[in-house]
Parts: sequence; C-alpha cells; structure tokens
Amino acid sequence: MKIVKIQYTVKEEFVTENKANIKSMMDQIRSLERFDIRYTAYVLKDGKTFVHLAQYENTEAQDDLHNLATFKVFSRERDAHIEIAPELVEMTLVGSTFDLFTIREEHIEF
Repeated sequence: MKIVKIQYTVKEEFVTENKANIKSMMDQIRSLERFDIRYTAYVLKDGKTFVHLAQYENTEAQDDLHNLATFKVFSRERDAHIEIAPELVEMTLVGSTFDLFTIREEHIEF
C-alpha cells in the first residue's frame, strides 16, 4: 500500500479551473471502477490551497493514475498556475475504521 499527501497553492484566478480539473480527474477515476485507488481532494480555508490524499493498493495503481489523460492535464495546468509548489509527503497507515482495499462481492464473477 502507498499513501501520499500532496499540498499546494494555486493563484487565486485559477481556483475555479483547478476545481474543474480535479472534478474531471475524479470522474475518470470513478468511471474506471478502480478499487485499488482511493483519491480525495480538499481545499483549505484560504480557498486556494489544495490538499490531495492518494491511497494506492500498489505501485501499479499509482502508475495507472499518473498515466490518465485527465491527471496529466490537471498536473500540467496546476503547475502553470502555481503559487506554492506541491509538497509530497509519503505516509504509512497505522489504523483505520474501515478497510481501504477490499474485494467487493458484487464485482466477483462466479
């Protein structure tokens, strides 16, 4: 399992577009029905600092996410409008109230 927190700040005039790019990326991830990727994004109280929490079951899942067209667009456009560069922090899970990655019976073919 790999868990990464990414925090960055974009220029104020780019906030709306950044949110739209994040939504496009999330929509694509959801459409793929990947249960080995858990990805959430938040905006802080200042309205322009974003925190993403990416949880991957394995390195292949992370590579797959980074190769998505919407992820590439998001990253490229974010970097072009950055105010404070992304800080990546790798983390290790200590505990959780739920299983992050489980096989769901409805997706098992018998």
